Amino acid sequence: MAISLRWTPVILLSGLIFSHEHSLGNLSALPANSGPVILIQPESVREACMGSPVSLTVVAMGEDISCQWYRGIPPIGDPIPGAKGMVYQIPAVTIDDEGKYYVVLTNRDGEATSVNVEIGLATRLITGSHNITPIHACTNFNPDKLIFTTPVSGGKPPYHYQWKERFAPVADWTDIENAKSDTYDPPNLILAGNYDFACAVGDQCGSAELTRPKSITIVPDPTVAVDGGGVFYRNAPVTLTGRVTDGAGSISYQWVTSLTGLAGWSAIPGATFADYQPPTAAPGLLYYRVRVSASGAACSKPYSSVLAVCVVSDTLPPVFAAPGPFAFCVKDIVQARFEPSGGKIICNCPDYYFFSGGDACLDLDTTKFSDNNQWNHAFSIHWHITTGGTLLQSGTGQPSEHLSFELPGSATGSVIHEITWWIADEAGNESVPATRNIVINPRPRII
Repeated sequence: MAISLRWTPVILLSGLIFSHEHSLGNLSALPANSGPVILIQPESVREACMGSPVSLTVVAMGEDISCQWYRGIPPIGDPIPGAKGMVYQIPAVTIDDEGKYYVVLTNRDGEATSVNVEIGLATRLITGSHNITPIHACTNFNPDKLIFTTPVSGGKPPYHYQWKERFAPVADWTDIENAKSDTYDPPNLILAGNYDFACAVGDQCGSAELTRPKSITIVPDPTVAVDGGGVFYRNAPVTLTGRVTDGAGSISYQWVTSLTGLAGWSAIPGATFADYQPPTAAPGLLYYRVRVSASGAACSKPYSSVLAVCVVSDTLPPVFAAPGPFAFCVKDIVQARFEPSGGKIICNCPDYYFFSGGDACLDLDTTKFSDNNQWNHAFSIHWHITTGGTLLQSGTGQPSEHLSFELPGSATGSVIHEITWWIADEAGNESVPATRNIVINPRPRII
């Protein structure tokens, strides 16, 4: 005979939803006095999500069947109180519900025991990992694709992915649009800053974990500034210095030289440090610059600006090596000598020269200065005097003459003047300027 059974809609272990009449087909009539016959065995649930409902279902034929679900292994399992229906349901499964289950069906003619099934929870989701080695690079760096080298495991597959980005100084993670696969290829990184990339991995239980981030620090391309060029006498010590700003990783240097400063540059063997001491044994004019290389990815290799080093025959630099500062008392006779290079500043003013404001006189005597006939003649003396950052006076004089300055003082406090001077010849060569402070103090008073 054909038999149809109806039951309340339930979710079977296999996921099949019985929500309508389910035909079992044509079955021959059961013999008289037959015990229960199990038509559909319960099935195991081995990856249940924590807190989710779980159902075990049995379908059987027979008259006046009663059910009892057990926990354990037949025939010695423990009866579950209240579990007497064809369906045994756990509203919110926990770790305490993990184990073996079976059901025993009985009527007046006999009994039937189901297969032993298992309820187990999905294991903890393990996100796996991708490359997380930190990188320091320069702007416009193109990172390698991020690929899971250790696959995702645990949880309840299938898994889903969402790649995220965090750009310092912003602390929050943001979703990357259309980055929902198990790989991600970041774009070129244009802006300087710290980038973090990570993937949020989820499963069918709703668990979500973030991978350890890949950190990439982007800095501007290196730039290099140089100083130290000028005009020097033969055998004078000269140091050219390169100073690097930005760039990633370690910095290496290579100084190069040229006869014209425009072309024909050649590397100087061994000149691979930030400082370089060019030779000054022979007179002549050479040009120098330095190229720097940063080991960080995508960093450019810039050259510095050009330095000119002109070596002339004398062995003394055309600079007044004057000590200082000097103290001057108003209405006192003062002499300040600048001896090391042959020039000197001498102030020799009589008392009556000073005005009521408390001024002083300063002479720059160039009659003793000599360049040993190595500079193009004639050379001139240039100076300017500032007070508190304000230009007080400036001018140009010739050798073999006294250059007199009036320096204002004060009867109530010290006044600091800064004098800077240098020499130049008719070809436009200039010495390195020398700067000294001149302090004019009030005349001591008897109280």
